[in-house]
Amino acid sequence: MPRYIPTGARDKGGFGTVVFYRDENLDRRVAVKFLNRGEEHRRLLDELAALQKIRSKHVVEIFDVMYIENGTRMGIVEEFVNGDTLKTRLGKVPPGEEFVRLLYQMATGVADIHAVGIVHRDIKPSNLLVDHEGILKIIDFNLARTVDEAKTHGFVGTRGYAAPELYIDGDVAFDEKIDVYALGVCAWALLHGETLPDALAARPPCLGKWFFQGGGFAAAGTGLDAELIALLDACLSENPAQRPTAAAISRRAGQLLLRGKHRAIFVIGGKTFELHQGNPRVKLQHPTLGSLTVAYDGLDFRASGVAGEIWVNNMTIAPGQPLPHCCVIAFGGTKLPASSRSFITMDVSHPEVVL
Repeated sequence: MPRYIPTGARDKGGFGTVVFYRDENLDRRVAVKFLNRGEEHRRLLDELAALQKIRSKHVVEIFDVMYIENGTRMGIVEEFVNGDTLKTRLGKVPPGEEFVRLLYQMATGVADIHAVGIVHRDIKPSNLLVDHEGILKIIDFNLARTVDEAKTHGFVGTRGYAAPELYIDGDVAFDEKIDVYALGVCAWALLHGETLPDALAARPPCLGKWFFQGGGFAAAGTGLDAELIALLDACLSENPAQRPTAAAISRRAGQLLLRGKHRAIFVIGGKTFELHQGNPRVKLQHPTLGSLTVAYDGLDFRASGVAGEIWVNNMTIAPGQPLPHCCVIAFGGTKLPASSRSFITMDVSHPEVVL
């Protein structure tokens, strides 16, 4: 009895056909991708090579390869994602936690791809699947290239999501920043809908003109975190070098999802106490050497008031400065003998983003 039994369901894309099977050995549904006839066999080999390298919660997983038609046609057996593409959500997600959650997953998946030296080359809403539990997966790696092979001849990509540097006749060199650009466009479409502004839909995109005329995330007045807005606007820079990394976007989105969930533990003279959302401020005071007020703003523990000579991990600290998540706070300058100084240790919990 064959291991993979077709269910009769299938989905057709630009380069290939996905046929759904049941894995009889492991009693699970799988998706098997075959190239459309006439397409280069290399596309499937590129996808296979890319997926073998990547281990990410937000990238579709490869299980096996299979052959049909007397062994003449190869298919990649992949994880079945029970859900819809991000296209079904475009323009329907308000600029709040749901948006940040989806952005975090997109950016984390792209960052994981880049971490193993792969450029996806076709990040777009139809290649982002969201399952019924809200977990996002990046699919369709048939245009993927390693960073060392990041060149092509003529335009290859999806118009509207392809970075400006790809719209060149002749030989085109690129890097992972084309995925970051596409990530920025996906974020824009998630908030504003599938129909992109003329400047973004142009061939190539007229980004300088768009920003000059008041385009971009900052000008749209979304109310999102200012640092996140700056990162998203930088994604759409005409200059690839000015675009952030996907990891930087993932990191900031993750911080926002963990807002108010940290706890700082202070140890003073063998006794401990905590600083958290319900108890967000404390004044640490020495009778003669000074004081340090620490306040939790939901994202960081910051020095909100400093009096006297206060050192943190052997460095002076100024009001407004965030404290390291693991540090020793010293009252009194380094010229004093250790016996005359007072020390407090601080450790901050590291909660994980739960999706």
